[in-house]
Amino acid sequence: MSSSTHEKRRASSGERDLRNVRKKSALGDNEENEREEEGREEDQVSVKDEADLSKNHVAEDEIVGYSEDENGLRVEHISEEECTFLYDEIFLRRSYLQEGITLSRGAGDVLDVGANIGLFSIFCHELLKPPSSSPSPHYDRIFAFEPVPRIFKVLQRNVSGRGGVLPRCFGLASSTKSEKFVYYPDAPGESSRHLDESREQRMLMGMTAEGEHATCEVRTLAEVIRQEEIQTIQLLKVDVEGDELEVLMGLQADDWKKIRQIVLEVCDRQFRLSRIQGSSLSKSFAIHKLPALLERNGFRTSFVQQKSEVTD
Repeated sequence: MSSSTHEKRRASSGERDLRNVRKKSALGDNEENEREEEGREEDQVSVKDEADLSKNHVAEDEIVGYSEDENGLRVEHISEEECTFLYDEIFLRRSYLQEGITLSRGAGDVLDVGANIGLFSIFCHELLKPPSSSPSPHYDRIFAFEPVPRIFKVLQRNVSGRGGVLPRCFGLASSTKSEKFVYYPDAPGESSRHLDESREQRMLMGMTAEGEHATCEVRTLAEVIRQEEIQTIQLLKVDVEGDELEVLMGLQADDWKKIRQIVLEVCDRQFRLSRIQGSSLSKSFAIHKLPALLERNGFRTSFVQQKSEVTD
């Protein structure tokens, strides 16, 4: 890894329309595996009230699905379609390792903020795990943060047995508190604390607007860095559906020097909703503050735009 400090910001100008995701044969479409695995359960999610959903526990009989790629990587999921999309983005297109972003053994910890079901953490583990021949293997630490308990339970199972991957059932923000999140069983990755905006966006996309509410814990990055005794962060990955600035505001001045690389998936939901509906753009300016904040703290920024789902 270069000793110079870099930041690569990955911005998404369009929400994921899961209805139109093209499924890859590498994950979830292997007919031979489907024949061999008898009793394969459908991708279903039980509906629970807020009190149940807010507990750091999910009933053992809750039904999830799973997919397996041609290399034997088996992943449990809540939404097969979303899982396939993320696998393509993370493993096949390696979207988080663009513009010079690298991962190296022994270069520091990885922070996966907005871990969802854990695919990026698994990807990092596969790249960073020590050789099988190593007599005393040392695993780099990969912290996987997911605040929604139901999603977290699947994350836990997916990373179980992967040395160095440390799941944490809370989100990250500018202060420590409890927050209301809305959870969508058909698209867990779109779970957000922006309840009204999330509902409006899904309605515009022709998706189910109603979700399930959960009260989740959020903490600051500064608190995590101190509690976990983190000295160097080789990569901070943030995918939090519109709260990117909130996450970074949870850093203290001295914390920035510990971070070598940052990848942000920028969600411009507020900007696009305002543009479509003709309302005020005042709420959208947080997205434009990110480059200035990063550059003030010594990072060089790069912008990689994904295909937009919305046209002018």
